[in-house]
Order: sequence, then structure tokens, then C-alpha cells
Amino acid sequence: APTAEALGPATQFNQAVADAAHNEVLAGMIGSFVQLMVERGPDLYEREGFRDWDIEEHTRIYEAIAAGDPEEAATRMREHILALDEHYRAVGSG
Repeated sequence: APTAEALGPATQFNQAVADAAHNEVLAGMIGSFVQLMVERGPDLYEREGFRDWDIEEHTRIYEAIAAGDPEEAATRMREHILALDEHYRAVGSG
């Protein structure tokens, strides 16, 4: 999918997880990432391997949610957010 088409579902997934968690801190963090996705997402989604990594991460988070394991889902989401921060930093300085 073209980058613009890939950004929408990725943003929506992260926001849906934050909303479902009823966690204001998580929602705030995701909100800040939405702005980064608008600004830097096109560069990030063009990086080799990023799309596959992002889909795998979202799948792992979804699987924990579907299994009814909120602790594991929260852990996976935290790890995803921290890793995303590193990816966004890498494209933000270029």
C-alpha cells in the first residue's frame, strides 16, 4: 500500500488500543505520536523493513488483547511505543 494508505490504519490501531485501555497517559502518548506520524511517517514508512516490523508489532499487541491478557498487551504496547520513539528519532534528524 502507498505510504498515505499505510499511515491511516497504523494510527487508528494505536488510537483504538489507547481508547480501549481507558488510560489517559497512554492516550496522551499516542496523541503525540499521531502528530509525529503526520510529520515523519512518510519518511519512516519508506524505510526498508519498517512496515513489516510495525505490522508484526500490532499483531503481537492484538494477540495479547484477543487472549484476554491485559498485562501482556500493556507490556507489548509499552515496548512498541518505546521502539517507535527510536524509529521516529532516526527519521527526525535527517
